[in-house]
Amino acid sequence: MKTAFKAFFALCVIAYIASMFGGQHSAESSANTQMAATPIQAPKIDASAKKAREDELVALLKRVPSSDLQKNHDYYAELCGLDPANVSYKKKLAHYQGKIKKAKDAQKAREKLWGPAPVQSGWDGSYYEVKRFLKQSANDPDSIAMAGCTDVSFVSGKGWLVGCNYRGKNAFGGLIKTSNWFIIRHGQVVKMEPGDAYSAH
Repeated sequence: MKTAFKAFFALCVIAYIASMFGGQHSAESSANTQMAATPIQAPKIDASAKKAREDELVALLKRVPSSDLQKNHDYYAELCGLDPANVSYKKKLAHYQGKIKKAKDAQKAREKLWGPAPVQSGWDGSYYEVKRFLKQSANDPDSIAMAGCTDVSFVSGKGWLVGCNYRGKNAFGGLIKTSNWFIIRHGQVVKMEPGDAYSAH
């Protein structure tokens, strides 16, 4: 009799413990489900800050020359993001996208004809092609010192064009400063022209 009562009591305790943990688990599951079902709210963009940035970009664009294609493109792209319904912004963005594509296509065509454009040194602003040419033709190659060069441009039908100022010793040993323009194709100076042959842009 005592044995049966002990067994019955043990079963009751087990059932009670199971109900306690099961209830807690169900409550936690219910809470988790409720949390998962609650959508995450995206932060709202402050309308006044948005308008202020738009006004700032419009003011900046008035100071950017139309020849600066990339900067105009970037500003109008941001404006379109701020006001997607603005037809004027969309037209301007499309305009500069077309200009950039046209410029890239023209650059590729020139590179096909003349090779890659010369790259200006970040150290002294010179061009390797010009420096090598001057040293090869100078009376005293060690005396050649570059004193500034223009950005690279091009002459239709000729090649890449750069202008440089430089110093070097003449045949009498005197140090003189000279300015010349250089036509470059496929990494080589193919022609040197007087300093007044072109004007710097």
